[in-house]
Amino acid sequence: MLLTRLVAPETYICEECEGKELPILEDGPGSQTHRGDHHLLRIHHLALDRSEREKLDQTTVRINALETAVNERLEALGSAVETRIATLESKVEARWTSSNSILRRIALQLNVPELEPEAEAPTKDVTVTRKEPDD
Repeated sequence: MLLTRLVAPETYICEECEGKELPILEDGPGSQTHRGDHHLLRIHHLALDRSEREKLDQTTVRINALETAVNERLEALGSAVETRIATLESKVEARWTSSNSILRRIALQLNVPELEPEAEAPTKDVTVTRKEPDD
């Protein structure tokens, strides 16, 4: 028997019909193009018939690959955020130092007594009390 045509899932053929190049039956022997007295050969496409275990294994592999890709992307984003924060912190520190320097020069020009550095300035507790009015 010559199988010259592509075989689809659940395909029925017979030698006489194959020789006459009649259409391949995909509906089974109930089709009107095939006589009931011909012996049919049912071909089941095995490539499409994968077991559930194979499907599960393939799905697991795909999920693991996706998880790895997501984790790598999250690590890259986390690293980028940390770098960005460090850059911003250094810029803020530079601006703070520059602003402090400018304020000190202004204070010198206005003859304001020099302030003690923040680290050395004493801390004082201030208590605010309200004076009751005399009646």
